[in-house]
Amino acid sequence: MRPTRADMRSTLLDVEGALLRVTEALESPWVWEFLDTVPEGPIVNLERLIPALEDLHDRVRQARNCPDLATKFGNTKPGPGKARPEGMSPQTLCAIMIWEAWKHVRGEEPSPRNRTLAKAAEAYWRSAGGEAHACEAQTYVDEPLALWRHHFKKAAITPAEEFRTEWRRHLVLSELDWKRRNSASEAA
Repeated sequence: MRPTRADMRSTLLDVEGALLRVTEALESPWVWEFLDTVPEGPIVNLERLIPALEDLHDRVRQARNCPDLATKFGNTKPGPGKARPEGMSPQTLCAIMIWEAWKHVRGEEPSPRNRTLAKAAEAYWRSAGGEAHACEAQTYVDEPLALWRHHFKKAAITPAEEFRTEWRRHLVLSELDWKRRNSASEAA
C-alpha cells in the first residue's frame, strides 16, 4: 500500500536523520578501526562511502521537500491521495506512448479529452499488467476513462525528449517491418 504524503514525509525525515547520524559516526577513525576488524575484512572503496551517504542525505532532504509532498512553505501538501512523484508516473509514461503512437499514425496531435485515446491508453495499461481504472475512484464512476485526461495533459507538456525520440524510432521501425512483411506476403 502506498503511504500518504504525511507518512512519506515522516519516513523521509527518519531516513534523513539516520543518514546524518551514520555519516557523523563514520567520521570517527575509531569506528573504522572496529569496522575493519570484522571477519569480512576492511571496507572496500572507503573513500566513496561518505560522499555516497552525503549524496543520499541530500536526495532524501530534497525528496522530503519536493512539490509532490510539500508546499512552498514547507508544510505537507494537503488533499486526498497517496504520495507519488508525478515527475513521470507510469500512467504518464503510458500516456506519452499512446500520444506519440496517435501522432505517428494520424499525423496530428490528439485532444486529451479524446475517448478513443483514453480507451487505447486503458487497454495498453491493462495489457502491460496495470490494474483497471474503471472503478478506481468514485469521481470516475460516470466516466471511468476521464482519469487519463490528466496524464494526457502531462504527456503533451512533458519534454522527455530522449524517451519520445526512442519511442518514435520504435514506431517507425515497426511500421517499416510491417510494410516489408506485407509486401513480401503480397509477392508470394
